Amino acid sequence: MSATFRVVIPPSEAAKLRDWAAWATGHGLRDRFMRALNIINYRLNFEPRETWSEEYRELSGLRLQLRFGAEDMLGVDFGVHLDESMVFVKRFSWISPKNQQRPPQ
Repeated sequence: MSATFRVVIPPSEAAKLRDWAAWATGHGLRDRFMRALNIINYRLNFEPRETWSEEYRELSGLRLQLRFGAEDMLGVDFGVHLDESMVFVKRFSWISPKNQQRPPQ
């Protein structure tokens, strides 16, 4: 099944996800982390404008809709092009409660 949208992730964000996966593995959270990441990946590729994410701004000059989506402990800020099937990831964030362990930022 081919993705509907092309997703662009900055190399620094991809590296952060790799670091977080290693951290999650060492803290017994690997399965939860990978499940959340896989769901986000699916949604960015197939349903970036669906109800799982919230629009918080539209940049009409750039034809981008800025959105935030979350799954379990992971959040993602991204833009969806209004005319093309393109998604641009801005930043991933760890959104678990402050009293829980968090990876280094």
